[in-house]
Amino acid sequence: MSVQTGPQLIQANISQDNWYTTNFYPSQALSDADDKTGFVISVPRSGTLNKIWFRTVDVITGDTIRVSFQDLNAAGYPDGTVDEYRLVTIASVNDSTWFTTGSITSDGSDSGTKRTVTAGQTLGIVFDYATYTAGNMTIALGRNHTNSYSFIGTNGAINYETSWAASTISSMCIALEYTDGVFYTPGCMPAVGTSFGVSSSTSPDEYANIFSLPYPTTIWGLGITCNVLSLRPFDVVLYSSDGSTVLATGSFGSMANNAGPVVAPIPFTTPYTLSAGTSYYASFRPSGTTSINIYKNTFPSTVVMGATPFGSSCYGASRTDAGAWTTTPLVQYSIFPIFTGFEDSAGGSVTAYPIEVSQALIVPPYRPVGY
Repeated sequence: MSVQTGPQLIQANISQDNWYTTNFYPSQALSDADDKTGFVISVPRSGTLNKIWFRTVDVITGDTIRVSFQDLNAAGYPDGTVDEYRLVTIASVNDSTWFTTGSITSDGSDSGTKRTVTAGQTLGIVFDYATYTAGNMTIALGRNHTNSYSFIGTNGAINYETSWAASTISSMCIALEYTDGVFYTPGCMPAVGTSFGVSSSTSPDEYANIFSLPYPTTIWGLGITCNVLSLRPFDVVLYSSDGSTVLATGSFGSMANNAGPVVAPIPFTTPYTLSAGTSYYASFRPSGTTSINIYKNTFPSTVVMGATPFGSSCYGASRTDAGAWTTTPLVQYSIFPIFTGFEDSAGGSVTAYPIEVSQALIVPPYRPVGY
């Protein structure tokens, strides 16, 4: 008997902040020829690196930036030698825009040599100007308050004016793409986090994540990340793949809460055993007319979304007055299952304390191709 958790459940102690980062933290401004910003990462798996996905914040003046891989010096910062790179042209109108580099290679072209890495290797990712014209812009960072969890496998964001210095409040918000299609999200998930209010009188008035798992699982209940000064009553519902057949329910009354956001774990009246490969709706439904703020992450593409615990097969849906569901394939809401048991392929199982698998709390180092 063994517990089959799979790579998508590896905990990275990710900060909940990514759920409510309405605006990304900007990097140091890249406003002259000497300015640099970047990240230091610990590579999670061996392979060949291909591209970087990143996002701008403010672009006052457009220019062409260079995104490069560099070895680290004795102090743990990029050593200044550009080993592989790609140029990316950013226009002045490209505020808050996602970009994907071309293949990052030894000569900056598709025909150059890509970087081969081994698991555990440390590496610098640097944004700067190969030839400065008049650029003035910032790159998106995810926030990491001092009272939040640390980011495993990374020194976080770094900035360069006259020398490198580590940022103490922010981490990277990028996706690193391997040549075989595996994505690694080494800091905050590369997604736009926003909050919104919902109650029994709003339209929509019910939100859900549609998800499936590759193994049988016992689900204990649902967790909801919400942000209100007083938690209002709501129900959590597990529906079958048709989105209407109720399989399990739980309810929350109300309580005082002087800080937010919070994660509210709500047990089902009776735990339910999920079948492998079957889709389910994990639903949040306020039962009062006073609004409750919940959160969502919006991703730039399904391939980047694939690096989250459930991958792109977990996506949002909403509806009004128990009507037809409207799906949002690039959105995941702050609604997550809490498990008590996993089964292996031979039918063995284990029962344990509830295990949270939360988009707000757990992020995988990578998601295998085809998994």
